[in-house]
Amino acid sequence: MKKYLKKFNIRKKVYFIAEIGINHEGNLDLCKRMILEAKKSGADAAKVQIVNAKESYDVNTQSYKEFIKRTLDFSSYKVLRNYAKKIKIDFFATPGDFQSLELIKKLNFSIIKVSSGLMTNSFLLEECFKTGKFLIVSNGIGNLADHRFLKTLIKKYRYKNKICILKCSSEYPSKIENLNLNSITKLINDFNVTIGYSDHSPGIDAVLAAICKGARVVEKHFTLDKKKKGADHKISLMPKEFKFMVERSKNFLKMLGNNDYSLNSSIKNNRKKMLRYLVTKKEIIKGEKLNYKNIYFKRIKNYSGAIDSTIENRKFFNKKLKINLKKNQILKKRMFYD
Repeated sequence: MKKYLKKFNIRKKVYFIAEIGINHEGNLDLCKRMILEAKKSGADAAKVQIVNAKESYDVNTQSYKEFIKRTLDFSSYKVLRNYAKKIKIDFFATPGDFQSLELIKKLNFSIIKVSSGLMTNSFLLEECFKTGKFLIVSNGIGNLADHRFLKTLIKKYRYKNKICILKCSSEYPSKIENLNLNSITKLINDFNVTIGYSDHSPGIDAVLAAICKGARVVEKHFTLDKKKKGADHKISLMPKEFKFMVERSKNFLKMLGNNDYSLNSSIKNNRKKMLRYLVTKKEIIKGEKLNYKNIYFKRIKNYSGAIDSTIENRKFFNKKLKINLKKNQILKKRMFYD
């Protein structure tokens, strides 16, 4: 993970997380298959949610009904952890409560994901910091006070190089007008850590836009069947869709280039061809100076050694010619007195 989570402005890759969540339906074999398909789809990591439904939700909530029947036991998570390591894909989890966090600590995942809902649980959030593990924190329902507390914890536990914050919109699915991707820039400026994006909107447009805003970690829900019951399946990507998103992101990163005015070798060559060069409008006598009446600014074919019209060469308008020039003659440095 470390090689992907350097400062956002020097990274050349996006780290993609296939969020399995509870889309495994509590089925170990299905979850293994999903991890494999995530790997084939270009994901850098597969992630699940580990939640003790009785500790986390009132029995009358929809969340309780979803999680109570879609859980795996400790031994299953060990199998999944080892399987992911075997096929070389990162694997980690989101804890839903203190009991689940203890289970995750026993599994010794190198990364812990903090969901948007639990970013606001200041007690559990701080316990995650105490683990010393790399944290990925979504901010979907975090207000100003929550972000200030997060910044306090980063400073308190010296976590600047061990955390990534994901911009998130906690709607399922998210309406595009509510995504507020411009806040990615604010997160980058305010926290000065790796910033990413957790997406719940349809398709991949928001992901690509987030990458253009500076997100360098992307979390997207993942499923093998969108027709299955449960809120997450509908907002998830199928393997082919996930792979398409990963491939498209590579093109967008290439488009972004560098955050400066430098020119690549191809543009430098075109610059020489496209510059305007100094060419005489008429005969000019030795000792005269250049002015707009006796000089053209032309694009020419043979520009080797010719004086172009860039700011560096404005000085030649203050210098005297040391030879007579004919009409339509290309000016060169050797024609002037120093």
